Amino acid sequence: SKVLLSYQSSVQPLAALEEVDQGAHRREQREALHQFVQSAGTPLALVLPEVGREFESAGAKRQAELSRDFVLKALSRKYPHSAKMAGLLLGWLLRQGAMGTDLANLPLAPLCDGSVGRFAAPQEAEASKDVLLCALYLETDGPEQGFRPAVDLAGFILRQICPHKTLDTSLLDDGEAAALRQSLDALKLVSVASCQTL
Repeated sequence: SKVLLSYQSSVQPLAALEEVDQGAHRREQREALHQFVQSAGTPLALVLPEVGREFESAGAKRQAELSRDFVLKALSRKYPHSAKMAGLLLGWLLRQGAMGTDLANLPLAPLCDGSVGRFAAPQEAEASKDVLLCALYLETDGPEQGFRPAVDLAGFILRQICPHKTLDTSLLDDGEAAALRQSLDALKLVSVASCQTL
């Protein structure tokens, strides 16, 4: 039947339960994730758990679940349409446990000039012309309070002189930024903690 085929070709949207505790950032991530998945050609259909169980008892299963692996696969076929969407997807994937090897070669780098870059793969040469290497990463939590002005100044300088190579980490919360810092080497990113690094 048409309803059965629609169910089998769809993916369940993420639940909105965590939004109460997590606020607007998580809601934005969920909306960006849903928008991206739909633009990649996957229909979303909200089905109550009891209805889903009925379908499954009849032998009907969905094509996939909206998971980290599903989104990573979709990213190999489609680019996020904006730096904001890329940043929100990146944050969601980091919260789902994605690491540098998962993110390499994917268009998930929200750059300060508003474009979307692709993280470098570990085997790519630094001098590669066809790969956008996001060579600069701005610390979001920085060192101790007394050094905060230096970190802010370094960030300002980077955004002015090379916005096309500077990640816009304002789209990540502190936990997501910390997870990204664990993948600096794998993604060939440089952490800029002060003007001395420049």
